[in-house]
Amino acid sequence: MSIASKTLGIAFVAASLSGLVALAPAGAATTASPCASQLTAVKAELKKAAAEPKTDDARKHYKLAQAAHKKTDDVTCVAELNAADAALK
Repeated sequence: MSIASKTLGIAFVAASLSGLVALAPAGAATTASPCASQLTAVKAELKKAAAEPKTDDARKHYKLAQAAHKKTDDVTCVAELNAADAALK
């Protein structure tokens, strides 16, 4: 290993420790989407809800939201989750 490669390696480690070099690619999502967190919340509400027609409607919207989430369509996902939440109230 040459002196230049050792120096470069040390510089890279120092830069990454100081936060100058990101380990994730630029533009990579580091937090969960609003859709994913809302899916969890609505699922919990559905589990608590009693079986009745409005719950069935909410489940239909929840399933549509899951399908949108799989297609990475967050706009539709959130809209369906809002509809599911409204149906439960």
